[in-house]
Amino acid sequence: MVITEHDRPIAMLVPLPRTGDPVVDQLIREGTLSPASNPGGLAALLAIRPVAAGDDSDTAEVVSDLRADRI
Repeated sequence: MVITEHDRPIAMLVPLPRTGDPVVDQLIREGTLSPASNPGGLAALLAIRPVAAGDDSDTAEVVSDLRADRI
């Protein structure tokens, strides 16, 4: 639906975008999450998936080692 003012289009009412992720779609419908203005940006964001840790290293120990390297 196109909204006009003095016969000039000023806005459009369109269905909310679907991302393919039901959780993200629900958050958008609830107004909790705002979709990116760049559709490519939203797709890129949704393509990011957490990577499982490769080992059982202690994060605090790794950070301490990195800090020791700076001294």
